[in-house]
Amino acid sequence: MAPRATVVSQYLSDIIINTPTYFSDYEMIGTNNSYTSADDSCAGSGVYDVLSNYTDNQMKVYEKVLHVFSAGNDGNYTCSPYPGFFATIKSGYQCSKNVLTVGAITDSLEVIANFSSRGPVYDGRIKPEIVATGVNIFSTRQNNTYGFNSGTSMSGPIVAGAVTLLNEQYRISNAGAIPKASVIKALLCNTAEDMGNPGPDFIYGFGSLNARRAVEAIKKGAYDFLEKPLDLNRLLITIRNAMDKSKLITQTQVLKNKVIVSTTTPSTNNITVPAGVRRLKVMLYWADTAAAPNAASTLINDLDLSVTAPGPVTHLPLILNASPANVNNNAVEGADHINNIEQVVIDNPAAGNYSINVNAFSLPYGPQEYVITYQMDMNGVTVEYPAGDETLVPGETEVIRWNAYGDETNSFTLQYFDGSTW
Repeated sequence: MAPRATVVSQYLSDIIINTPTYFSDYEMIGTNNSYTSADDSCAGSGVYDVLSNYTDNQMKVYEKVLHVFSAGNDGNYTCSPYPGFFATIKSGYQCSKNVLTVGAITDSLEVIANFSSRGPVYDGRIKPEIVATGVNIFSTRQNNTYGFNSGTSMSGPIVAGAVTLLNEQYRISNAGAIPKASVIKALLCNTAEDMGNPGPDFIYGFGSLNARRAVEAIKKGAYDFLEKPLDLNRLLITIRNAMDKSKLITQTQVLKNKVIVSTTTPSTNNITVPAGVRRLKVMLYWADTAAAPNAASTLINDLDLSVTAPGPVTHLPLILNASPANVNNNAVEGADHINNIEQVVIDNPAAGNYSINVNAFSLPYGPQEYVITYQMDMNGVTVEYPAGDETLVPGETEVIRWNAYGDETNSFTLQYFDGSTW
């Protein structure tokens, strides 16, 4: 995924323990963790324990390091009282609030792998946050060989590689500055391709990795990192000035993504939605303070997101029902007081001005820095692969991938040129 990256290899969780040293020595910005410390059973699932607490604490101190964890391969368990497959996320690291937990999907059919662990965790939070291909991945094996492997231990490294590439693109676009892990996590989750039930769910999280779209968000987005509390007028003036000076923010480019990091709460940020948008996704994310091990509720700082559409009509984040009987229900709009990641989704939004609102419900430790990012999926067809410049091997099967938005129930014609004819 990131063939020119410098890799530091450690045995199991030693990479987490040594993060302070490796950040100091190498400016390490991400880790892949394809292991678990929990029992291989339902008893080892869903618990926010001392390892979860340790990892969340560390990520608040080392804000530029994003730990990526494979969700686990316990999806075939039935953990009563939940129905089969659910509530099987591994305990410990995977249940941390600030890590990025990754599930696995099949390659060609793009459906959840039967072994992939699924949420919710014990306090009802969304896990995994994202999924990637994890079935029949051709990769390294022991004794300097290659072979096909399956598991969330394969999908996790794919996302960790994407984290590395996003960091590279961010540095290119921002004079060498290293992004905070919260920015990268928010971008990856909000640009993911929705799968399964509409909106977030306990199987696919916020969807399947779309690294191209996340990179576009960095290349074409406008960013403001405000480390000190600012009043709203100064915040909006700063954003407008940055947009005016960059000359990069055309109407089309602005639709892709904008990230604002601020300690100001409450705050309102305005965006313009043009005609032809199939789906507007707005995400709020913050790296939360670590909770006590085995706490019944792990959310410490509680922020609330809402989006006001023309009308006016106010939309709240999509929330899930974590009770065993309703764990597979579609997400519905409501106030989220469980997760430190919230997403508003508006299908076929009316053209006009929208307000993104962030309010503090509970901040026991003072101001909380947060990330807002928005994504507008435009009607039309985008070829994801091949994107150009790939080298294709004669005789090998290639899977053509595309996204199509707008009138999805209608058919259309796909044509490809084989070198002589269409």
